[in-house]
Amino acid sequence: MIIIDAYNLQCSEAAERFFGAKPSIRQLCRSLSEFVNDEIFLILDGNKKPNEPQPDEFINIKLKYSGQRAEADELILKLLDSKHGPRGGRIEVVSNDKKVRRYAREARAKPIKCEDFIRNFSAKSRRKSIVRTADEPIEKTNGLAGSGAADTWLKDLGLGEGAEPPPARRLPRGEAPRNKPTGNQTLPKPEDVNMDQIFRGL
Repeated sequence: MIIIDAYNLQCSEAAERFFGAKPSIRQLCRSLSEFVNDEIFLILDGNKKPNEPQPDEFINIKLKYSGQRAEADELILKLLDSKHGPRGGRIEVVSNDKKVRRYAREARAKPIKCEDFIRNFSAKSRRKSIVRTADEPIEKTNGLAGSGAADTWLKDLGLGEGAEPPPARRLPRGEAPRNKPTGNQTLPKPEDVNMDQIFRGL
């Protein structure tokens, strides 16, 4: 089980480097759900914000709010009190808060700094990405190799710059080109065409 000080992790420099900017709580939940298999308690200050996930939206993540009269740190301490002990199994607490980390050690849980958690999390995401693409050709994810590969490909198809046009198709002996008169067929003269009859047939 992992207990995470959500806003502490969200505002960490490590999270901003990993996501490219300060992640939203939904982004955190989506990535945690994909790359972490443990049961996760995401502890947040105050009450639920409109843009944050529902408490049971992600299968392995439970969102817990401290309410207006308490802070996330206090809720983490209460949660550790209810979970610590031999029956609690392995518990990890992700936070940079010194008080929370100290209490986690006293409760026989393992405190983890946000930077260390993101580092391990990043390694898991890379391994999963490698496994996901191991059986696929590199061109499928990285595109055509080399800057001239596309030009070569187009040239092979007769579409590239300077490529010779494909030879004209030869018709079998005795076969006439379409839309051209054959044999004794002749095209009517313009003055012999009955335009009224043509328009009535439309």
